[in-house]
This record gives sequence, structure tokens and C-alpha cells, in this order.
Amino acid sequence: YFSETYGTSRGSGVVAHAFARALPLIINEGFAVDAQYARATQTFRDDVELATILASLTADRASLREWQRVANVEAASYSLESVTKKLHYLTEEV
Repeated sequence: YFSETYGTSRGSGVVAHAFARALPLIINEGFAVDAQYARATQTFRDDVELATILASLTADRASLREWQRVANVEAASYSLESVTKKLHYLTEEV
């Protein structure tokens, strides 16, 4: 269980790595993640809840594969091309 301290912890690197690799996230409750990536994120409150999440994913490979598919779809919205299109759209609006 870890607590993010802006400027000193590496939590934002964990999220960036997940985006870059299209990985689902399992993070402690209260850790801020972009709303766009929420469907690819599961949170836990304590070690018991974390163990339950991991056991569930281990027992149900189909759910794990589906969650990985969702992460892949969500991560695509962070591609350079996608971000460039969004920025272009925003600058056209201004």
C-alpha cells in the first residue's frame, strides 16, 4: 500500500507506464487516476481486498483477458495521434 506525495513519489510513473503498455491497474483506493482510464482500474482498501482481487483474476482468466482488452482500448486514447487530434480540436474551438 502506498501513498502518493507530489514531487517525491513515483505513482504518476506507474500510471504513465500503464498507459504506455496498455496495462490494467490495481491501485490503492484514493490514488488519482485519469477518469478516461477508470474502466481499466481496480482499487483496493487493504491487503484482504487486494488478495481477493488477485484471486478472482487468477481464477477467471476470461475476465482477466477482458480487462486487458479494456485497458488496451483505454490506453489508445493516450496515443500521440489521439492527443494531437484532441489538442487540434481544442485549439480550433478557441
